[in-house]
Amino acid sequence: LLIVGQTEKAAIEHLYTLKRLIIDSPKYRKYLITKSSELFFREEQTKAGTLFIKNPDNPFRPMRIIGLAFIVSALWSWKNVFRIHMSDPAAAQVVDDSQIYAALTSRLTNTDGRMMIEGPPRGPFGRFYELYEQFKDNKNPNFKVFLVTIYDALKEGLVTQQFIAKVREELGQLYPQTYEGSFVAGLGDVFTEESIINAISFGERAIIEFPKINAGNIMCLGVDPGFGSSKTALCLTESIKDQDTIIVRFTKEY
Repeated sequence: LLIVGQTEKAAIEHLYTLKRLIIDSPKYRKYLITKSSELFFREEQTKAGTLFIKNPDNPFRPMRIIGLAFIVSALWSWKNVFRIHMSDPAAAQVVDDSQIYAALTSRLTNTDGRMMIEGPPRGPFGRFYELYEQFKDNKNPNFKVFLVTIYDALKEGLVTQQFIAKVREELGQLYPQTYEGSFVAGLGDVFTEESIINAISFGERAIIEFPKINAGNIMCLGVDPGFGSSKTALCLTESIKDQDTIIVRFTKEY
């Protein structure tokens, strides 16, 4: 079984958590091999990067749970892998991660094994996002998507409503991406309907008062690339000196 973290250190931390859970369990601690004297080879004992688990069907072929980093070179050549657990792949510093997913999938070929991928999103790009978009309707019986948000944690009593209100205010537009499973930061109603109506009304009056662009004012051009969607947006604004006012002079979607 392979535990793949965004870094080797993260993978080892997951193994440590699992190791503590096994040791703390009267039912399962007997399966953890802590001394090489139980088997033939000196290296067959639990250590930082590998857990050795007793095999009830064949005591001379123990199962291994191995922690690996999210890089291609670390993932090839593993044989007889029946399960892969990938954690936080979107946090890995990899530009093109498609080869990593291909390498991991190939490890399950001779066992017809299973893979579990979990983690928060970091934006609408990468293989993690592509898989979510491809299978989020859950029509493929071989791929199941689960969306877990902070509100599920609230129902289970793991967090409080006060904590949710606190982090929503602190994180602002990053809150949906961090706690609501949204791949796009700021998705949702960032501004209230009342504030939008007031801004439009004030803008109409400001255009009458300042009908032409003043070359001496600060101009800002905002570009929303759309992250590969069908539209890219441009917005040109002018900051009016001594007025604490910003006027939207031009907007267009391409």
